[in-house]
Amino acid sequence: MNYVVESERIRLRKFQPDDVMNYYKMTRDPAIQKYVPYACDETIEETAESVAIYCNGDFINDFYIVIEEKSTKQMIGAIFANRMTKDSTKEVSIMTSAQFRKKGVMKEAIKLFISSLPPRTKLSFSIESSNIASIKTVTSIENIIEILSYSDLETGTLYRHFIYFC
Repeated sequence: MNYVVESERIRLRKFQPDDVMNYYKMTRDPAIQKYVPYACDETIEETAESVAIYCNGDFINDFYIVIEEKSTKQMIGAIFANRMTKDSTKEVSIMTSAQFRKKGVMKEAIKLFISSLPPRTKLSFSIESSNIASIKTVTSIENIIEILSYSDLETGTLYRHFIYFC
């Protein structure tokens, strides 16, 4: 396995081809479908195609990372960070399985992810304003600041936007 970084209880690693079923099951969670709809493929075949892309991800420009519980080696979440702007700021999305919510996994995973980045990396987090748990998690991490709120013109959904500077 190609582990990026680990703590006492979790590992962050690259996606592997055998992650298809676990990733598919995780994205069936209504909370993930609500807040990270683009990560939710309709079929297992679509998920297999997505995971194949994630396995071959370019770790310079894009990050596709599995959050794995060390004791069970089970996928319990994922982090996606894609270069979105000319200045190489990466837009970050993170999801965790329902049974691992409210246990500090998301905060721990974000901190581990940040610790593995090269200096001067900029991260951007856009979080739907109704996702209070994710907003609390992100704002509790040092060097992450809220810079604006905005509304999606198509859906009317209100988002809060945060930036992290290494």
